[in-house]
Amino acid sequence: MYSVLSSKQGASTLSTSKHGAFLVWVILMGLISFLAFFVWDQGFLGIMYASDKSYITFFITALFLGTSTHCGIHTYCISKEINATTVIWDLLSKDSSKLSTKKEGLVTTVKGNILPECLLSEHIFEMIQKFSGTKKISNLPKENSNLINSFSDQINNPHDIGWFVSETMLKLGLLGTVIGFVIMLSSVTDISSLDVDVMQDVLSNMSAGMGVALFTTLAGLVFGMLLSTQYYFLDKFSNLLVVMATKIIELQIATKITHGKIGSN
Repeated sequence: MYSVLSSKQGASTLSTSKHGAFLVWVILMGLISFLAFFVWDQGFLGIMYASDKSYITFFITALFLGTSTHCGIHTYCISKEINATTVIWDLLSKDSSKLSTKKEGLVTTVKGNILPECLLSEHIFEMIQKFSGTKKISNLPKENSNLINSFSDQINNPHDIGWFVSETMLKLGLLGTVIGFVIMLSSVTDISSLDVDVMQDVLSNMSAGMGVALFTTLAGLVFGMLLSTQYYFLDKFSNLLVVMATKIIELQIATKITHGKIGSN
C-alpha cells in the first residue's frame, strides 16, 4: 500500500495511496462485521450472551467496539499525516530554495510553496526556529535525534491504550472462567440430599457455570485477537510515517540547515 524507496542518485522517493492506511482498517472492520453477522445468523451470539450470567461478555464487547472506534480515528489521523508528509517530500524535492517561517506557524519556500499543516511541519517549524539564530550547527545531529524521538513518541503513544485493552480482554476472559467455576462449585456445596429434583438443579447450575467459564474465555480470546490485529496494522503505518519523517529531516531539512538555507520572517 505504501512504499519508501531510495533512488541511486541519492534522492528518496515516497509513494503512497491516498488514505490507504484508513482503507486497510475499513476493509478489516468489514471482514469482522461479516464474521459477526454470520455468527449471529447461526444463533451463536444469542447463546453466548444468554448463557453468561456474569455479563462479562457484554463488557468485553463494549470494550471492543469502543476501542475499535479509537483505532479507526487514529488510523484516519495517521493516514492524513502520511498524505501530508508525502506532499512535504514532493515540495522539498522540487524546490531546493531557502525555507522560512511565518508568525502563523507556517513553513514556506522562497517560491511561495507552503508546507501542509501536520505534525511534521510543526516539528520542522520548531527546528528552523532553533537554527535560524545563534544555534551552532554542531548541535544538529543531537537535535535531529531528539526531534525524531519526539515525533515517534507523539505518533505511537496513543496506541498504548489499544494494546492495554487487548490484554485486559484476555484477563477478563480468565476472570469469567474463575467465576464460572465458582458457580459450578457453589451448586455442589449446597446439596442436602440426592433426590432427582435436587440433582436436576445441581446439573442446571453446573451447566450455567460452565457456560460462563467457556463463553467469557472465548469472548476474551476472540475479541482480544481482533483488536490486537487492528493495532498491529496501526503500528505498522505509524512506523512507516516515522521512517518517512526521518528521511525528510535527514535528507532535506538537515541539508538546508547545513547550507544555511533557513530563515524566519
